[in-house]
Amino acid sequence: MLEYTSNHSLPVAHHLSLVAGRAPDANAVGALLPPSGTAPKRLKSASHRIAYLEDDPDFALLIRLMGKRLGHIVTTFHCPTEAMAAINLYPQGFDIFMTDYQMPLGDGAEVVQRVKRAHQHLGCAVISNDERIMSRADVRALKIATAIKPNCLQQFELLLDLIDATSN
Repeated sequence: MLEYTSNHSLPVAHHLSLVAGRAPDANAVGALLPPSGTAPKRLKSASHRIAYLEDDPDFALLIRLMGKRLGHIVTTFHCPTEAMAAINLYPQGFDIFMTDYQMPLGDGAEVVQRVKRAHQHLGCAVISNDERIMSRADVRALKIATAIKPNCLQQFELLLDLIDATSN
């Protein structure tokens, strides 16, 4: 597991679309944006243990800091083999697995398939800065949460709610 610190400023976004791919032929694509000024409710757990696979060290740091701020434990990984080894070694150490879709060392959809096959208890999500990824057949077939990468606390909390809602 790699630790990373940075002096770069953290990015801020103004919107987030979250899509639940419940079935490959599902037409129910919805945005989960609460009314302004309202906080989303947690659906299952007040605290999550998250394994996050991300090749961008700055974004991995952002997710780890947002998770910590919200009371979650986020362990970041920068390559698929590292993430799989940790999850296989200590499967009960995590309840959520999130991954970037496009990485130089692996395809996010393929990594999620392997994780889900070996560890059905994990809620999973594929996230990307490219919203076209969410409509790809290989991603929709996974029947997991898919989302634009969150850049603020409220978006991160909404992503966790979506993972909770799609993980059964």
